[in-house]
Amino acid sequence: RACGTCTPRLSSTSAASPALAEPATARSRALPVTQHHRMWPLLLRLASLPGCPVPTAIRVLRRHLQFDPAHVEHFIAFLVSAGRWREAAAHLAAAVNDDCFVSAKGRTKRQLLLDLCHLLAQHPEEVAGLPVDAILRGSVRRFPDEAGALWTCLAGHYARVGLHGKARDVFEEGVATATTVKDFRLVFEAYLHFENAMIDVELGEHGDAEENTLGQGCWLADRDDGDMALARRERLLERRPELLNRVQLRQNPHDVQAWHARAKLFDEDPARKVATYVEAVKTVDPAKATGKPPPHTLWLAFAKMYEDRGILDSAREVLRRATQASFKAAAHLAAVWCEWAEMQLRHKRFD
Repeated sequence: RACGTCTPRLSSTSAASPALAEPATARSRALPVTQHHRMWPLLLRLASLPGCPVPTAIRVLRRHLQFDPAHVEHFIAFLVSAGRWREAAAHLAAAVNDDCFVSAKGRTKRQLLLDLCHLLAQHPEEVAGLPVDAILRGSVRRFPDEAGALWTCLAGHYARVGLHGKARDVFEEGVATATTVKDFRLVFEAYLHFENAMIDVELGEHGDAEENTLGQGCWLADRDDGDMALARRERLLERRPELLNRVQLRQNPHDVQAWHARAKLFDEDPARKVATYVEAVKTVDPAKATGKPPPHTLWLAFAKMYEDRGILDSAREVLRRATQASFKAAAHLAAVWCEWAEMQLRHKRFD
């Protein structure tokens, strides 16, 4: 009934039917589209009055969007102030996904997306039913520069609904896929804060359980997850240098110095150190290698590790393969041959 002039003329049969006939008062209230600009300022002023009921104001603003969709941000702000989180999130998601949307306030799609993510993370129960996981993961692919904040929001969403295991999985995925040190620090600090909060919860619940079950002698009352929570935090702190090094290698997989630093982290774990050197010599392209040490030093360090442990056959095999590598400079290949000869001399293999 936006335009009274467009109302179809009823036939004589339909006009006689009270169910199909439109009241004259309704037709008189129909307003042409060209005159809507006279009505909406008054209605919007009514909706903004403190005494106006929230449902009435929402209906007015929702109807106004049909007339002028550019005011969707004003509608979203009102929904947030009224605590209508689900509808606000739905309108924000629609604005972000609309390629033709232009913000009346000059805000970018990235800013709208961050608002949506914070809303989903802060009010998980109110937005139940929305595909939160799909929205945030799609946002990570669309805006990789904000990956750290988005992973943190998704993990916070799961933590607030009580899915702590799922929250840890998201944090692990965030630190394992971070491509910048900034994103890594953001996700790692949130992860550490989460583990500290879990420790406080577990220790507090265990203390209450001891008071309530004192003297009962039931083995179910001896369940204590506090030690497990402490162990998780300690393990996370121990893994921090390794995770940070992996971020640097994702930025530049041909960084020789970063590979040497990674191998040094596993001095107490020979198996992982061997795996690191194997991955390094397969990944680093001598023509693209960066860093102060030349790429052939990875082969020499690999062979030296076997030699120090008395596994000479493996050390010789590493050096033999190193002589077949495509080094950028002849001096690098010569250094490999010289080290091979020096190793044979050190172990009296003069022939």
